[in-house]
Amino acid sequence: MMARKLFLACFFLSLALPLHAQEKAYQWILNMMSKEKDERREAATNLLQLEDASFAPAMVDVLFYMPRSARGEMIGILEETTGHKAGDAYYDWVEYIGKRSELKSPPGYIKFKVALLSLIDPRYKQILYTGVFLKIRPEEIVWGGVKLDGIPPIEAPKFIEAAEAKLKDNEKIFGVSLKGEARAYPLRYLSWHEMLNDRIAGEPVTLSY
Repeated sequence: MMARKLFLACFFLSLALPLHAQEKAYQWILNMMSKEKDERREAATNLLQLEDASFAPAMVDVLFYMPRSARGEMIGILEETTGHKAGDAYYDWVEYIGKRSELKSPPGYIKFKVALLSLIDPRYKQILYTGVFLKIRPEEIVWGGVKLDGIPPIEAPKFIEAAEAKLKDNEKIFGVSLKGEARAYPLRYLSWHEMLNDRIAGEPVTLSY
């Protein structure tokens, strides 16, 4: 439901980026979400004339903000530009981009991407910006389903004796032993919170799952 509301809120938007002349293709991609049919037609014509698959990741990014019923024009451009057919499912195109490791988006891509993510949460501008250090291709960054800090970590968890814990025989845990102290963190809790901060034997410990 949250994603559906996001689609309806973001589709048919007017988003203008401060781009250099060589980055104008990103504005054409954004214009594919315009409510004006002529504006979308002009943008589609320009994108097709580019014949440049390096803009495919940005096109796929925009698909996320479109309901399936409105993706036809953009899907047509993607198929023509890449020679690949993945239907109208956003995540099928995300998987395709992930496999095309040789695709390197032209300059301006980070600026474009953070503008889209900022529609969800303006704070994305604080962690994703031109020049930021990245361990993965920016083309592979997708929204995880919540706003920043939307999943609260477990802070200073309380513990009980092992004999009192109602754990199943096959239940998975994270076990930590440090300086003579041992802790067990059930996977079922970390699956919800994904991050845990604790102190063991006076040492700060962080678990990420």
